[in-house]
Amino acid sequence: MMRDDGIGVVAARALQQQALGEGVRVLDLGMDAFELVYEMQDVPRVIIIDAVSTGGEPGKVYQFTPDDARSVNSRTSSLHGIDLLDALELAKATKVSPQVMIVGVEPHEVAPGQNLSPVVASRVPEVVAVVKRLIGDEAVWSAGHGGS
Repeated sequence: MMRDDGIGVVAARALQQQALGEGVRVLDLGMDAFELVYEMQDVPRVIIIDAVSTGGEPGKVYQFTPDDARSVNSRTSSLHGIDLLDALELAKATKVSPQVMIVGVEPHEVAPGQNLSPVVASRVPEVVAVVKRLIGDEAVWSAGHGGS
């Protein structure tokens, strides 16, 4: 793991301890973008949590669509072998295209290590709250936001 690149794993573990409603699955896919494409089959909506490097303030939490990410040329900071946006393009090319929202956190430290930096670790409750809000916010999804 590369320190703050692990925000998705840490947040997924926190979400697995929450009551999220019927039909909601929380998966810790670690760094496997191809597994993400596989798991996106036959689901209507996906929320992805990842470290996202935009040059912003470390620990800042973002919520955006893949199209938003492309428009600002934001890239995941993780070393996934394949970039998250590339994985979503692969999914679309293989006719796997649920609505997608990304909850990103600006990393502070992307260096070898197992623990999140203190600034990013302090944002885990905020990430959990954003995901829970997205799960229950039909307006975000029906307004067309989140399409990949």
